[in-house]
Amino acid sequence: MVRFSVATNFEPDSINALKGYPASPGLTLMVLLAAMVAGCAGPRVEGRAGPLPEGGQVVRLIASNFRFAPNFIEAPADAPIRFEIQNASGTRHNLTLRDPAGRILDRVDVAANGKAVLELPALAPGRYGLSCDRPFHTTLGMDGKLSVR
Repeated sequence: MVRFSVATNFEPDSINALKGYPASPGLTLMVLLAAMVAGCAGPRVEGRAGPLPEGGQVVRLIASNFRFAPNFIEAPADAPIRFEIQNASGTRHNLTLRDPAGRILDRVDVAANGKAVLELPALAPGRYGLSCDRPFHTTLGMDGKLSVR
């Protein structure tokens, strides 16, 4: 059984009434996860794919603790795209690309503090999802969009 007490702006009698009040482990876990999600969601960081010398577009992406930078990318529909991913954290991540219907098109794992490359052919116009599909990473804010025009 998990027991907790709450200390905020309650009157002393209210605090005494809560001491030793049993809480379900599920409720405690939900409160902790909500606090983590609220603190981890990052702002939208925009970027554009730049040209590659041999043709196509390159996107330099930084994966860090539960976020991608940039996390909103625009690219042309008529050129291949190469994602160059730098993992700036001590945790393994991946880049998973989903088509507009949500199906996985491709993914690449990125070792802790490592680098990886994901090469894609020219994509049809649409909004594609980017995420790290390791447990809880997307939930904690490690996702983004690729807008192909």
